[in-house]
Amino acid sequence: MKIKKAENYYWNEKEWKERTRAIARLIPACATVIDLGGGQGNLCKYLKNPIQYILIDQLELTDRTIMADFNNGEFPNAGQFQFIVCQGIVEYIIEPARFLKRIRKYGKIMIMTYREEKRDQPFRINHFSIPEIKSIIQNDWEIVFSKNVAGSHKEKLFYCIRK
Repeated sequence: MKIKKAENYYWNEKEWKERTRAIARLIPACATVIDLGGGQGNLCKYLKNPIQYILIDQLELTDRTIMADFNNGEFPNAGQFQFIVCQGIVEYIIEPARFLKRIRKYGKIMIMTYREEKRDQPFRINHFSIPEIKSIIQNDWEIVFSKNVAGSHKEKLFYCIRK
């Protein structure tokens, strides 16, 4: 099912656009990027001349989307990338530790966001605290730094390297 209209989705909110721009600023020009759960591929709009940008999502919101359901164990062979981006997706993953282990195959650097705030979002699966999600990340990734996103203390951006 291809969704043509996206105005009802949260990624059109100002804070989500600010978050996407913050992630793009961490990725140098001419990088290769895989965007897991990337929705409409908004990240690509802010990247500086990416050599390669791959978008994987459960919904086919663009013509370039590779469809996969991570909760059903679907992790397409897409190759290796300099950056793995997981923006606002881990909140929808049934087993985050398993997910974070499986995505290691895509590259050595991961930029991930997580919002601990309980928000009325359809399909949200987990509500870990920031310390809990940090502990889960550290099973397979070394957190180089983390910071608040868009001025919120409830959402963190984690810049990680594969262990």
